[in-house]
Amino acid sequence: MAGAGMKDRQSRMSRPKRLRKTLKIPAIFFALSLAGLIWALLVDGSSDGLAALAAGSPLMALLWALLYRRQ
Repeated sequence: MAGAGMKDRQSRMSRPKRLRKTLKIPAIFFALSLAGLIWALLVDGSSDGLAALAAGSPLMALLWALLYRRQ
């Protein structure tokens, strides 16, 4: 039964890797939108459009995913 213990240990070690892989893209969108919100609040001027794009990037990604899924 030594093989069963090794397999269980390997499956526990792969869980954090799967979690990191699953949360990588949402974490990137979170950081991008947070930076866009802070940028929009602190900076005034011509770069407001870029800040709005950064803050709205999760919505743009959601729309892209919905449109891509329907095709």
